Amino acid sequence: MVHITTNLGVVMAAAVVAMLTSPLLAGAEVSPAEAQGMPDCDITCGNMSVPYPFGMGPARCYWPGFNLTCNTGQQPAKLLLVLSDPDFGMDSNFHVTEISLRTNTVRILRTNAIMPISSGRSSTVFFFGNYSEAPYSLSTGNEFILSGCNLYVMLIGDDTEDVISGCASFCPSNISETFFGTVLQRANRGRYCNGMGCCQANIPMSSNGLPTSLMVVNRNRDQELTSQPAYTLIAEEGWFDQRRLSKEIAGREKYEIAKVQVPQVLQWEVIQDLPRPDDMTAHPGCPVEVARKLCKSKNSYCKRGSRGYLCQFMDGYDKPGSNPYLPDEG
Repeated sequence: MVHITTNLGVVMAAAVVAMLTSPLLAGAEVSPAEAQGMPDCDITCGNMSVPYPFGMGPARCYWPGFNLTCNTGQQPAKLLLVLSDPDFGMDSNFHVTEISLRTNTVRILRTNAIMPISSGRSSTVFFFGNYSEAPYSLSTGNEFILSGCNLYVMLIGDDTEDVISGCASFCPSNISETFFGTVLQRANRGRYCNGMGCCQANIPMSSNGLPTSLMVVNRNRDQELTSQPAYTLIAEEGWFDQRRLSKEIAGREKYEIAKVQVPQVLQWEVIQDLPRPDDMTAHPGCPVEVARKLCKSKNSYCKRGSRGYLCQFMDGYDKPGSNPYLPDEG
């Protein structure tokens, strides 16, 4: 082993560590100078900046539905997205690591994201909760993952007939630890599942909002014969590594598995407090009154989403410190 003892060596070592730190976990924060918010409103939380239509504090600091919370109880402070479920009367907190006005996405770190599957039982479990009024949907930058034997899982939207994604995973009748070891060795270093012991599926954007539940069809009776737990999750595409995750959660209690932070990408659109045509499909464009109310920069234009509207800059005007939702400075 080579020991680095010089100051230059320490600096170089720190630089290498920084380069190897996963951007999925560290986030790609926007510098405070690049964020624009409403006058006299806080736009920073720890090392994160909060550009309008997002905001913190008083309601005047954000567009309805885009309020965030800064948790200063830990250092550095964490920016949180808090969603309320009226059906269960409870809130869910998601750690925000990146906000993009250009791609209309929010990257979050989520706990309770890994759903254990009980052996031999078919069931429907709640996934995100009922957040139909929230301006968020699952981005296509995520993937649906299932690990276990003889399982079929579907990701369901608000309507029980609204199937967003799903996949099936199978195992031979003589399931054993050797089988799982072979699967993990062959699965391209554990990053890809081919349907034997594990499967992965793309997620088209959940255009009707966040998915509410999972429908699990379980045909397996022998899951207890292996220490490999059966579970399902949604994660940002490229994050999942079956060998690493399997080792991390093997033998753990459910409450410990719930602590694992999983990155996810949410797509957002402005929905609340805007005039909307009765039939959105019959009006594919952005109404003049919506564009006038939402997109305040003279160099921006209004764009229709699947449930609401967005503001984008015209070519050449997307510069640091600018915001299509706010009037131009100067």
